Amino acid sequence: MMKKLLLGAAAVAMLSTAAMASVMIAEIPGATTVGTPYRVGGMSADGAYVGFSRNRWVPSHNNYFDGGSLYEVATGNIIDLDFVSGSVGVRGVATWSGGAPVTVTVEEAGSTDLGGYREGLGGARLRHSGATNTHHTQPGNWNTISLNADGDGWIVGTRYAANNFLGWQVTGGVVNDTAVADAHVYPGNNVLNGVSHTGMAIGNWRSTDPSWDKAFVVDLNDIANRRALDLSQVGNVNRGQGNAVSDNGLFAGGYAFVDDANSLNGFRLEIASDFPAQDGTYTRLLPYGYDPNLGQQSNVFDMADDGMAVGSSFTTRQDAAVWLAGSDQAILLYDWLVDLGVDMSGWDSLNRAVSVSADGLTIAGLGTLAGGGGAAAFVAVVPEPATLSFLALGGLALLRRRR
Repeated sequence: MMKKLLLGAAAVAMLSTAAMASVMIAEIPGATTVGTPYRVGGMSADGAYVGFSRNRWVPSHNNYFDGGSLYEVATGNIIDLDFVSGSVGVRGVATWSGGAPVTVTVEEAGSTDLGGYREGLGGARLRHSGATNTHHTQPGNWNTISLNADGDGWIVGTRYAANNFLGWQVTGGVVNDTAVADAHVYPGNNVLNGVSHTGMAIGNWRSTDPSWDKAFVVDLNDIANRRALDLSQVGNVNRGQGNAVSDNGLFAGGYAFVDDANSLNGFRLEIASDFPAQDGTYTRLLPYGYDPNLGQQSNVFDMADDGMAVGSSFTTRQDAAVWLAGSDQAILLYDWLVDLGVDMSGWDSLNRAVSVSADGLTIAGLGTLAGGGGAAAFVAVVPEPATLSFLALGGLALLRRRR
C-alpha cells in the first residue's frame, strides 16, 4: 500500500510540473472602467478572449474615446471594436465555431446607458426587439452573453423603463429578435446578471418589505420556470444578489448577507435537477482565513463548469480569491500564482477575480501594479487540472498570505 501511495504522489508531481509550463499572468494594457467597475468586461467560455475598454484614437470621430476592445489571451493581441458614438464598454464576449467573437456592449450617451450587441468584430450593429441594425437600444444594460460552439445561446440584462429583465436568444451567432424574454416577475427592478448557453439565468430583484435585494433563477426557455432563491440558507437573512451561472447551467453564484448589517459572503448553488421545484444545494463560500470575529466578507463574480467559483475576499483589503469545486475555503489567487512559480514582482496585489473560463483555467480581474502603478486589469492562466496541481503543490502552503 505504501508503494502505491508513493507512486501516486510521483505521478501527481509529474503532471503538475508538465502543466506549470503554461502558467502565467499578464496585464491587459490600458483597461479603463468604462462599462464595468472592474476593468474587465467578461471572458469567452473557452478563455480565448477577455473584453475590456481602453482610451484610444478613433479616426471616424477624430477624437479620443474609451472604446470596447478584446484581449486575445494566447497572443496578447488587442482587437479594437468599432462603435457609433460616446464611450463604449464591453460587458460580455463569446466565441463559436462559425465566425468571429460576439460581444455585448454598453454605450454611455450622456447620462443614459444604451445596451447593444455586436455580431463579429466589424461595424457597430446594435439591435433591440422590433428594430434591426439600429445604432441604439432603449435605455438599459446588457450584462453578459453565453454561446455554445454552434453560436446558440443567450444575452441577458435589464430594461430601465419597465424595470424588466431581458433575455435575447442567439441562434448561429445572430440575435433572434422575436425570441425575447422581456418580463417583470418580481417587485422592483428585475435584473439578470448571469446566463448559461442553455438559458439558465440568475439575477436579483428589489423587495419592498423590507427594501432588500433578493436573488432569483429563471429558465429563459420558459420563464414560468423560475424560483426566488432562499439565501437564508447561506446567511441569516434572505438578502443578496445572483451574479453568475456556469456555462453549462449547473451552478450559480453571488453573495448573501450573513446578518442584517453589511456583512456578506459568497455562495455557490448547485441548481437542483428538478428545478424549479427546489433551489438546489447551497455552499457558503468563506473568506480567506475565516474568523467569525473579524467581520470578513467574500463575493462570487463568476463560476466554472465544475462549480469552481472566483471572486474576492475582504479583511483589511480586497484580494482576488478562488474556491475550488467542492470546497468552501478561499485560496488567494496571488499566493497560488507565487507557489506555482509565477513572477509576481510586477504586481502589488490582485484584488478581484471577475471572470473565469468554463474549464476554470483562465481567470481575469482587477489588480494593483507594483511601484505605485495603480489599478490594472489582469489575466492569469493556471495549470490543468487545477485541483490536482493544488494538491501536488501542497494545499496548506497556499493558506498563508505574503505581504
